[in-house]
Amino acid sequence: MKKKYSKKSLNEIYEAAAKIKRREPRLEQILSTDPYFSFLYARDVLYGRFEEGEATIVNCNKEVFQDVLERLYLKLFPEAKADWIAKGWITV
Repeated sequence: MKKKYSKKSLNEIYEAAAKIKRREPRLEQILSTDPYFSFLYARDVLYGRFEEGEATIVNCNKEVFQDVLERLYLKLFPEAKADWIAKGWITV
């Protein structure tokens, strides 16, 4: 089970990741626990897919939030769609 972090601590971790401008597995492990910060990290830091956070985005428990994040993520990274379909996370 993934540990829950406060939004404040997640924001600080996200800012640290953005500041160092390179992948850091310890920070990524924490960011991958939150759908919103997973999305931001992919969009603003990696400029590409953040596969470690994709399951969190797809499986977040807020339906409207999940739908918006999924659509935005797939719009930015359409190459993820085939993987998501193969994993059964979304249907065509």
